[in-house]
Amino acid sequence: MKKGKLYLIPTTLGEDAIQTIPPYVVEIIQEVEEYIAERAKTARRFLKEANINKPLNEITVHELDKHNPTNYLSEFLENALTGTDIG
Repeated sequence: MKKGKLYLIPTTLGEDAIQTIPPYVVEIIQEVEEYIAERAKTARRFLKEANINKPLNEITVHELDKHNPTNYLSEFLENALTGTDIG
């Protein structure tokens, strides 16, 4: 069984942040449909700026912040064990 990959996608501060991201990372963003982020709203704004070719409501964003126990991380990564790539 093919396992998924976990991509660490850099983000930058400020306007037009996506322009500083390397093109190969933007290609990965276009393919990945599931993300783990500190704030879902910020992640979706970043994805919109990256001009993803999927509707944002089809993208799953799991929030992992100081209010979530770290044991949630294993739940978020379960799909990677079945072949889903996660950003």
